[in-house]
Amino acid sequence: MSIQIYYFSGTGNSLHVARELEKRIPGTTLIPIIGALKNKEIATNGEMIGFIFPIYAFGLPSPVEKFLKRVDLNFTSYLFAVATRGGSPCRVFRDIDKILRKKGKSLDASLFIDMPSNYMLLPSFEEETPESLTQYETHLQQELNPLQDAITHEQKYFPEDLHKSFFKENALFPIITWIAQKTRYFGQEKKLYVDSECCSGCGICEKVCLAEKIKLENGKPTWSQKVQCSFCFACINYCPAQAIQVKRSKSPERGRYHHSAISPAEIAGQKIDLSDEK
Repeated sequence: MSIQIYYFSGTGNSLHVARELEKRIPGTTLIPIIGALKNKEIATNGEMIGFIFPIYAFGLPSPVEKFLKRVDLNFTSYLFAVATRGGSPCRVFRDIDKILRKKGKSLDASLFIDMPSNYMLLPSFEEETPESLTQYETHLQQELNPLQDAITHEQKYFPEDLHKSFFKENALFPIITWIAQKTRYFGQEKKLYVDSECCSGCGICEKVCLAEKIKLENGKPTWSQKVQCSFCFACINYCPAQAIQVKRSKSPERGRYHHSAISPAEIAGQKIDLSDEK
């Protein structure tokens, strides 16, 4: 049975999860959501389709939501979703089902996987240690075992969320998500700037920018005001000099995070133009 996994990944967590599933399940093909969005029509040909993505402000990343609304799933018999997150409860799978119901579909399996956070603007952000990263990886492999089994046998799989909180999931976080999306994450894309003394002009930020918002001018990154940010934080976290900062924040003092197994080139590879592919 053919399986297609569509993924969106800013700093590597979700791509790593997608690759681990690809290793485990024969016949799996990985397809970047950013590349798929370049098609006028997004037609799938997998009998089983998966979506893997991170949680942004307790909700769906904008590119993922756009993709789900546009994708054709008429020939799909089994659907699953995996969301990587920092640990907070949310209702993204219900949000996905709301979109899928308009297509006559619903998820057959879903799974939250706790991973290190790349959002160093949070007061609670802490740099990961080798020990904590090992623990995350061990937990990931354990969580993927029953999901792999469910997908292989086309079974329903909806494990209980250990972080579940009725108030946060149904009242507090939906309000925060709505405000964050309406305010473009509190105007965050207008607060990005480069520390010219640290910047080497290597161009990695431009390469990994999934929105293609960043362009180098005179060897320094600039952010186009005409292009909307995807808020993936790839530019901040993959900068080898930690030169990209956020105004009125502690970003200069904070560390950075991206998955050690995922290179900048692999993040940038999501922008491949799939519009001419069948």
